[in-house]
Amino acid sequence: MGDLFSNCTDHYPIEKYFQNCTNTSRPCELIHDFAVVAQLLTILDFYITCTLFLLALIINIYFLWICVPLYWKMSYETRKRYIFVISRCVSSISAALTLLILRCILYVYFPPETSSYWLYAVVIIADNISFYSLQGSYIGMAILLYIGVLHPVYFSRRLTVRNIYILAVSNVILAILISVPLGAFQTATYIPGPIQCESHHCAPVVGLINFVIVSLAFSATILILIFVFICLSFHIHQSKKIGSYTSSQTLHHARIRLGWTLTAIIVISLAEGIPSSFLIGLKADSVLNTCNNFYQADRLVQITVFTSIDSIIWAIVLILDPLASVIFDHSIMNKVTHHINRSQVYYYVDTIEVIIYWLNLVVPFILLTTGLFLNAYYLTVLLPNFIQMNDITRKQYVFVVSRGISSLSAASAMLTIRIVEFLTLNYVVYFLFFMIDDLSFYTLLGSYVGSAVLLYLATVRPIFYSLCISVRTVYKLAIGNLIGSILLSATTAVFQAAEQSEGGPFYCDLDHCQAAINIVMFVIVSLSFLIPIITLSFVLIALYCYKNRAESVGSFASETSIFKSARTRLAWTLFTFTLISMSEGIPASYMVGLKIDGSITTCTNFYQADHLIVPAIMSSSQVLAWSIALIVDPLCGLLFDPRIRKTWVQHVIF
Repeated sequence: MGDLFSNCTDHYPIEKYFQNCTNTSRPCELIHDFAVVAQLLTILDFYITCTLFLLALIINIYFLWICVPLYWKMSYETRKRYIFVISRCVSSISAALTLLILRCILYVYFPPETSSYWLYAVVIIADNISFYSLQGSYIGMAILLYIGVLHPVYFSRRLTVRNIYILAVSNVILAILISVPLGAFQTATYIPGPIQCESHHCAPVVGLINFVIVSLAFSATILILIFVFICLSFHIHQSKKIGSYTSSQTLHHARIRLGWTLTAIIVISLAEGIPSSFLIGLKADSVLNTCNNFYQADRLVQITVFTSIDSIIWAIVLILDPLASVIFDHSIMNKVTHHINRSQVYYYVDTIEVIIYWLNLVVPFILLTTGLFLNAYYLTVLLPNFIQMNDITRKQYVFVVSRGISSLSAASAMLTIRIVEFLTLNYVVYFLFFMIDDLSFYTLLGSYVGSAVLLYLATVRPIFYSLCISVRTVYKLAIGNLIGSILLSATTAVFQAAEQSEGGPFYCDLDHCQAAINIVMFVIVSLSFLIPIITLSFVLIALYCYKNRAESVGSFASETSIFKSARTRLAWTLFTFTLISMSEGIPASYMVGLKIDGSITTCTNFYQADHLIVPAIMSSSQVLAWSIALIVDPLCGLLFDPRIRKTWVQHVIF
């Protein structure tokens, strides 16, 4: 080993690139962080991202293959609504393809240090054009919907197909005008070419300009979509007042589609804006293994995580967007059902079955399987470290182990429930499955609260934590969490199983029992989420106040890497919890008072099929949110815990 890293406990093959980077007093910590960056780029930014973008590309090509023949068969008036739909689909295909080429081919097989400026410039400019034309397509669809609903005479007589073609072409031209100069300078930050843009002065300015333009593009899109959504909701309310049922139902589906688009844009804007704000002022080189990047390796870890999550969210939206179009568009839905050789049943029932099949079965099955393997690997890394810890350190990890076991159990239970839905089971089996699922859910929530409280005591009340909180005390708290969860889950599972099977100790009818169960479950779920969110928020605020107070008096002992990583993970946990609570609480509040039979094929559900599309989407959103959370949670543990991170990095490298 070289002299620079000779005193380090852990060694990595990449040390040979940084032997001359001697302008630092902490080479061991930096080389470890840099190894983490390299592995994050491999796992998150290559394998996972490439798989998702490839899937998005295939789905969008299939969607375009359905839309184009339908478009040529449409009437003159109907074509107006589909020009921007096809434009959006083409932009999605282009975005998925360029990102796939950029991240999975160019970065790997044609790295910037050995490649041509023009090769990268073409791909980056094409990616920017796809992004801005996609934003413009969303705006165009929303404006046409607004004009078609609130100004139908103008839409029919004055707005021609030719006018909309001109708008679509103008959208692409505007995207090109923005993308070409911006993409040229972005490429120059990677590879020297006709434009010289070095990392210390030019690159931060380019990053700031890109951040401002992207923020303006997202802001304009979000504001326009919100305006159209509010106007559409008001018009639907007025249609119902005057008894126009057909009109209100048609507009209701358009509003759902617009609501999904608005939600997707807001999520993407957050995923895009947070990494872009971190990149402002960053003076990093395009070539990874430079001393400049080595000296700021600790900052590159967070930036790599954020940018990778940004790519993953973009890929997921590019996958779900055409699926949402299939679900909410009658013509496209009929074409898809014809392709998969399903019987021609009524539109609403068919739509619900497609929603349940894709969003409640196929996609969650893939995500839950990924979460299952991630949590299993996380436990295989965590448990050997936990056994070797001393009592002082072990106190911090009792609830971490409990959380890992609960996440693994939750992923297994949710997967099993999706498998047994195709089987006819008795009450006892359903009861056991629901109890295991609920038990995993409540112990997971309790573990989050326990971890946060112990972190608070260890940081803000260290004397009390050392003298009064022993390992035995923490074990008792963990066991108490388990016992309380068993009692609560046994109670809820009794009623949940009664809804699925008639062979239990009592019969749960639709008219009385189900409504009461929905209310009770809503109250329990709300309290279960409210307590952890309040606790996590309090602990996170207290930790930051304590850090600032310690820095003001010149004490930096609290700013160790362990507590810094703990705060970062706590912030991610709180963010994830808030999203999950919204995806649980909003559907749960909507389901209160609804009378839905367990099987879609019953007459009760058939008679109200037009009202069951939103509950089906909301129910699926709950499962998707939990599936993503069960993936994010072990990833946060692997990325932000220094002890765990050291172990898995060694696994991957060696």
